[in-house]
Amino acid sequence: MRAVILALALASGFVSAATDENYERKLSETASNILKKADKLTLYSLDPDPRLNDKNAFHDVHVLGSVDLKDTGRTTLLNALEKGIADDKVVAQACFNPRHGIRAEHEGKRVDIVVCFQCWKIKVFEPNDAEGKYVVIGRGPQPELDKLLTDAGVKLAPKAVEKK
Repeated sequence: MRAVILALALASGFVSAATDENYERKLSETASNILKKADKLTLYSLDPDPRLNDKNAFHDVHVLGSVDLKDTGRTTLLNALEKGIADDKVVAQACFNPRHGIRAEHEGKRVDIVVCFQCWKIKVFEPNDAEGKYVVIGRGPQPELDKLLTDAGVKLAPKAVEKK
């Protein structure tokens, strides 16, 4: 019965699932290298509520706080990100309500990643790419990113209400 309801919702346009050809399944070599070699790696807590946008936003999303990651935190973030992107059972959804952001800087180059676990995708902004590219990600990294932020005393945005 659930499958029939989902099929009808998709057919009507009420619910939208993204197709694989719209999104990458891995980070580019440039983005990956900057992340791994980053001189500075920052994790942001974002609130996608459009009423909160301000001039200090991270790619047009309100920033609740951030933490610069060192040693163990860096390793945790990079490993979680890699595992999430490797999750090949994920089909991205059409929404984009990001609650996390990542900025990596290396030798004057910067990569920004805006993360939406609600819809299973990230938007990656590489040097000289103002538009960004979507990459599919599983939800596995979310608890680890949340913990990095809360351990640093950074507030998290309310979670999306998800239907079971």
